[in-house]
Amino acid sequence: MRAATGGADVGWGFQMQEPLFVLGLLIVMVVVALSLFGVFEIGTGLTNVGGDLANKEGYSGSFWSGALAVLMATPCTAPLMAPALAFALAQPPLIMFLIFSCLGLGLASPYFIFAAFPKLLDVIPPPGGWMETFKQVMGFPMLAVAIWLASVLAKQLNSEGFQLALGAALVFAIAAWLLGRYGGFDKSAGTRKKAKLAAVAVAVAGLVIGYFSTQQRPSAEANIDFVAAIEKNRKEGKAVFVDFTATWCITCQVNKRTTLKTEKVQQAFAKNDIAFVTADWTNEDPRITAILKEHNQVGVPFYLLYPADPAGEPIELNAGPITTGDVFKAIETLQTR
Repeated sequence: MRAATGGADVGWGFQMQEPLFVLGLLIVMVVVALSLFGVFEIGTGLTNVGGDLANKEGYSGSFWSGALAVLMATPCTAPLMAPALAFALAQPPLIMFLIFSCLGLGLASPYFIFAAFPKLLDVIPPPGGWMETFKQVMGFPMLAVAIWLASVLAKQLNSEGFQLALGAALVFAIAAWLLGRYGGFDKSAGTRKKAKLAAVAVAVAGLVIGYFSTQQRPSAEANIDFVAAIEKNRKEGKAVFVDFTATWCITCQVNKRTTLKTEKVQQAFAKNDIAFVTADWTNEDPRITAILKEHNQVGVPFYLLYPADPAGEPIELNAGPITTGDVFKAIETLQTR
């Protein structure tokens, strides 16, 4: 896929290769979690904008209701949605349209079910104190996502940059606390104004620290040359299984723990003299992007099994979630060549 990025080839999830984007998401998760915990309240003005749009009459209101629902559901799409979108983006326009239409129908299905069977609404508990508890509990998944994003930054930045990035998140948390502690309606107008100015000043400091932190990248020597590793093993007469992966790819991590790193698969690699090589796309790597494009893929996870013969074509595994059976099938195909 070619995007409007100066003519560069990019793939699905490429935005996660940019530390500034990852740090921005991390800070958003922390701030949202603090809001859910009640440290401060996100302004009603912002929520009213969405509410006013969704409450419009006719098709316009229906459109904005769906748009807001999609925005709310977006963080929950991985790991199953990413492979579907990656597949869709590589298809002809008609197939792509059908896939996205099916995704939209799936999102709309709960609304359709409740509209068709109104009695099901009786199972939803009435508003009450449980809603505040539920809101606070939802803050913990936000922090869990922040921890995951921090693990991505740990591979994209050096130790100094990673510490500064976490410091930037802390500074934004302080800004949120100032807004909540002194910006409430129980304070005087003057106090609220000072609190907002102080929160903005602290947030700006956080932005500066965050931007500076994302410039502290690891040295080039820290990256493994997967191309050289493939060539070296093939020259030694070994087949090579290449795991195209990324720290920010949840499906990649699931596949690694449930399939690739299991004792059964590792024993099969050893028995058949197959070397295991990781091609890490956590940070931008044009070589990986080129290989993905060559095989009509727009993102990771992706897997290739190269035969020992340097002239042999690699065996392509299923993109997305894979099983032990998929790996064994690829090994059997290799043996029959």
